[in-house]
Amino acid sequence: MTKLIDLTIDLGALLVPDTGDAEDAVSKYNDLLVGLYELAGLDWIEACVAYDMGCYVDIINERIIQTFDEHEIKISDPETLFRSTVEFLYRLPIFHSHHDILVEADSVSTDPDVFDSSVDEDHRSRMKECIASIAVLNEIYDESTPRNIMLLGFAPAPLVKVASEIVSVLSDKHDTSGVPQPGEIESAVHVCDSEAGFMKHMDSIDAERIMLSARTVEDIHLAVRVALFKRDPKMKNIEDWNSIPVPNIGARFPSECNRVLKSDREACGRLLEALVEIANGGAIVSRPIRSTRSVGDLKPRRKRIGTSHRLHFWELPGKAIEVAWFCKKLKTEKPPYIPDPTVLK
Repeated sequence: MTKLIDLTIDLGALLVPDTGDAEDAVSKYNDLLVGLYELAGLDWIEACVAYDMGCYVDIINERIIQTFDEHEIKISDPETLFRSTVEFLYRLPIFHSHHDILVEADSVSTDPDVFDSSVDEDHRSRMKECIASIAVLNEIYDESTPRNIMLLGFAPAPLVKVASEIVSVLSDKHDTSGVPQPGEIESAVHVCDSEAGFMKHMDSIDAERIMLSARTVEDIHLAVRVALFKRDPKMKNIEDWNSIPVPNIGARFPSECNRVLKSDREACGRLLEALVEIANGGAIVSRPIRSTRSVGDLKPRRKRIGTSHRLHFWELPGKAIEVAWFCKKLKTEKPPYIPDPTVLK
């Protein structure tokens, strides 16, 4: 499946927040852990921790115990909460090994400043190293690369400007020739401090770009979900994301769709809009394909996509649809091809 986002998790995000209300803080922390487990399990996200958390596990545990013991919070067991947090951390790779990059940088600064949320000087130094590394990756990557988002304990804005003096960059995987070593770079890094903050970054994901490179049914579903999430202001979190409907897609459709869009990119937006319309269960303006036989109760139909393309699908009497084929309009009277259904049987 297409990877959209690399999620980098900083220590500060995994400390129980100091909100002035202990029960509220623990409740939010529980929600954060649930959200992180769900995000890390999504096929279009790759998650890692910013650095080796081993030396910070005690700090995480102390913050949990302090919140529970001092305020006698009974809504959750601190040992269970700590164990869940540590288990989550240790199932994730570390940033520098995940991305195969080591960056040494001096004078790292951000605007707005995100380093005020650091626990101590060692943590501040590690935060700066990781943010500088993400800034370097932004210089190396192109638009087809998953966006890197850093989860912090405090994110004053969804996008922070990063300035740093790069001393050296080491990587066996990336071409670092375009990065000044030594030299200054300026970039922008996407950040968040909650699941909802993370999902706000979906607004900057291009659904059409996903569609253009889609090779599987899951990729096409992803493009439809992104489009629908972005256009509905009520969509806020991962539960909303999981509730988004997707169209039934036949097994032959993705490969043919990818082949056609490679030479006719302009049709992508109209095709995606048609798939969104089908996913939403809207009335589809279409015509029967009379030259193709029905398959049981399934009726072959076609829909115009602009002036030069056609979307073929199977329709049940109850209006359930399986998208089957995408092609250019035939210039001859040759019967249009539509593969046998693979979902609605």
